[in-house]
Amino acid sequence: MEVKCGCFDTSKISNLSQILKQLLPSIFCCECFNNKNLPFSKELRNTETGHLFEHILLEYMCKIKKTEGFEDVEFKGKTVWDWNVEREGTFHIEVNAGLPDKVIFEKALYLSIALMEFILNDFHEKQDYICTNRNAETTLPLVIES
Repeated sequence: MEVKCGCFDTSKISNLSQILKQLLPSIFCCECFNNKNLPFSKELRNTETGHLFEHILLEYMCKIKKTEGFEDVEFKGKTVWDWNVEREGTFHIEVNAGLPDKVIFEKALYLSIALMEFILNDFHEKQDYICTNRNAETTLPLVIES
């Protein structure tokens, strides 16, 4: 993932919590493993944009899989970056989904991109926020009913 708008951390997004409470409230219940052992609800206030995207992606993956009748769904992820080697704003995100979850991952990825674009819209209007390998021109719903 590559963030192009200069918003590399969530401390610059003033209305982030309100947006997530409205569109993806379950994200506040997810586990987060970070250096300070903060719950994600607190880590969210000042974390890298790529880390936020990872959690949004994982949350959508869980929600989608649950709508397909699965229970006790869990996905894990990890976000890494090294701006000494790569351009600032470049994040590498890994998730533990296998081939059976390919369609779930793709759906969640589209939803996650749409939500991140919506979140970053307030930060910097009319900009290409996230560079991905997709060229979709569809409008995606941001809320999945459980």
